[in-house]
Amino acid sequence: MKKLLLSLTLILSIGLSGQSQDLEYSIIVVDTDIMQVEGLQYIELLGSSKLNGDIIISVDYGQKTKIFGKAQTIRDESKGSFQNGTAKNMTFNSMTGALNWFDARGWNYVNQYFVTIGNSNIYHILLEKE
Repeated sequence: MKKLLLSLTLILSIGLSGQSQDLEYSIIVVDTDIMQVEGLQYIELLGSSKLNGDIIISVDYGQKTKIFGKAQTIRDESKGSFQNGTAKNMTFNSMTGALNWFDARGWNYVNQYFVTIGNSNIYHILLEKE
């Protein structure tokens, strides 16, 4: 009986660990899947408030930016067992909402600070890939 229970436990643990490897996370920033950028370990979330209270989030992963380039958009196109992939542009109510969203997709909080320019704050959150 003990052997049967041990075998069943082993089979279930192998099966569950195999399922977690099926998760594919795709986070599209403008036109780049940052989960596929080779050697990418850190990103920085930059957030600023609009007058209506919305938060504008951009992601710095070391890319070149253009003054009049495409607007920073973040899309979730995750596949596999992770069912939240909508392919729609993400919007966040707060920096904490953005932090929670990235945390759920494998990015860990490292540090944060903010810079005040005039009457507005620019928030910086550094994240590290798991």
